[in-house]
Amino acid sequence: MIRLGILGDPVAESLSPAMHGRAFQHRGWVGEYRAHTTATENLSRELERLHPNYTGLNITHPLKTAVIEYCPQISPLAQRLGAANTLVAVGPSWRAENTDGPGLLRVLGGPGALGGKDALVLGAGGAARATIWALDQAGCARIQIRCRRKTAFEELHARQLTETAALQHLGWHEGAGSVDLVINSTPLGRDTPLDLQAQTPRVLDLNYRPDGPTMLCQKSETMGLITQDGRALLLEQGLLAQQLWFGDLPTGLRQAMAKSLMK
Repeated sequence: MIRLGILGDPVAESLSPAMHGRAFQHRGWVGEYRAHTTATENLSRELERLHPNYTGLNITHPLKTAVIEYCPQISPLAQRLGAANTLVAVGPSWRAENTDGPGLLRVLGGPGALGGKDALVLGAGGAARATIWALDQAGCARIQIRCRRKTAFEELHARQLTETAALQHLGWHEGAGSVDLVINSTPLGRDTPLDLQAQTPRVLDLNYRPDGPTMLCQKSETMGLITQDGRALLLEQGLLAQQLWFGDLPTGLRQAMAKSLMK
């Protein structure tokens, strides 16, 4: 039996088990995908425990940056971002990969799709790193980053995640003015209110709820904004993970996995 899983906290409402379970069915394989609630202090022990029987893992909040130090092999993008969301079992250990960045770039429309645009990113954690990289690859001219600690912004800036986009720090309660897109990379806004403090036509919340829109998407929709939750990213990064784990993407796999994410 092929075994996959996701590590993080919380993971009880993750749609990854259903999505990758549908992928097993489509491929005609016997397999299982399990959610493992994992705190940062237990990460090393859990990786060691699962490795003998698992082909691959997904990594979610709050483990995306911490997991890097436990992986002897790290892809160039995961190394650059200092964050991984996908692990591949290789020999006696794990290889760290990042499919969040390329997956989000697909969601944004691909390279150059946001040429000359301004974006606001909420948060400066592991998900923000992939978000900033993707926005730059999509052609954004300026990326404002709103976070609580300026040191977190300085760490992002030092990583040189962008080729052309200019980065600007905003305090957590500081307004952003007018931007073309807001991306929420924090866990906030899923079940709690989150004030955009910006004028924008479009909001992308990287969170999702299994039973409906996030609170941020709900509020944004009432304001007449174009909204999208994290299901689109989940699908794209999941397809990329499937390719890393198994080396191919059979015809119809995208459609099969997408059906599991329908509200």
